Amino acid sequence: MAKTPPVVSGGLPVLGHALEFRNERNGLFQRGLAEHGDIFSIRMGRQEAAVLLGPDHHQTFFMETDKALNMDKPYRFLKAMFGEVAFTASKEVYQEQRPILHYPFRRQKMIHYVTIMQQVVQGWLDGLDDEGEMELTEEINWLVQQVAGYCFMGPDFMQQVGREFWDLYTVLNAGLDPLIPPDWPLPKFRRRDQAKAEMEAILRPVIVERRRNPDNYDDFLQDFVNQRYKDGREVEDETIITLILGLMFAGHETTAGQAGWLVIFLLQHPQYRALVEKEIAATIAPGTEIDLKILAQLQHVEWAAREIERMRPSADEIASAASRVPAQSAFDSRS
Repeated sequence: MAKTPPVVSGGLPVLGHALEFRNERNGLFQRGLAEHGDIFSIRMGRQEAAVLLGPDHHQTFFMETDKALNMDKPYRFLKAMFGEVAFTASKEVYQEQRPILHYPFRRQKMIHYVTIMQQVVQGWLDGLDDEGEMELTEEINWLVQQVAGYCFMGPDFMQQVGREFWDLYTVLNAGLDPLIPPDWPLPKFRRRDQAKAEMEAILRPVIVERRRNPDNYDDFLQDFVNQRYKDGREVEDETIITLILGLMFAGHETTAGQAGWLVIFLLQHPQYRALVEKEIAATIAPGTEIDLKILAQLQHVEWAAREIERMRPSADEIASAASRVPAQSAFDSRS
């Protein structure tokens, strides 16, 4: 088998397939699949990237992550936004962060967060008129931001600076660009760095307050503040800020997209929507507090959500750089 997979057609001089990867990635991958099968190469400027399509290659890709493959190099643009957190961090930093990062996701805390989610969503529903129009993407995005904010930062934070914080997040997100080097002196990158500095300025006094009064709060941020490294050291303010910024991005961007598409698909398929509505009415009486057991009974809701994950995945590709060949990347896609 050739060490370098065949290159898909259509690349531009110098840029290769970079612009098409940004603007019409699915079409690019479909062409590569038709020409060469489920493994082929694309050119991203000077670099070549191997593309691995479909679930048959998932195991190979993820088994090699942190071995022959390294995820932090292709995600330099995210590191510029949030710092070293999870897969944007080096292997050593990630291993140190991992117990801290996973601590808030214990089952008991998840039960607590389900209650918060229900309260936020119910408040949003109660605020809707009986009829009218809405900009669905904007509404769902703000709803999911509120859910993430209340779970991660708590009610005091959201009531005091929630709207300002998420407005800064919008500016930060506008600086997301996987193709242009993130340290270039472009206006959108300067705005990104300024927004990040303002968000850090908001978070630092909050962390100071949390360290002084740890028993007054119960959310992701407090879990990070309370945690210690294996050697007993406090988690640094900078690391806590990095974890919060990274998790809030991951926690609302993907969820907002999936939730928006779920509503759209249910509206487009009234027959299945009727099954969902019937199931909810039969399972959840008005005023019922939703928990994980109740959610597990909503099979039609889960099937609808799973189908959205298949049809409109939030992340249709995952990138990793070969540790032994730094210029090469591997991509896995469900498209």
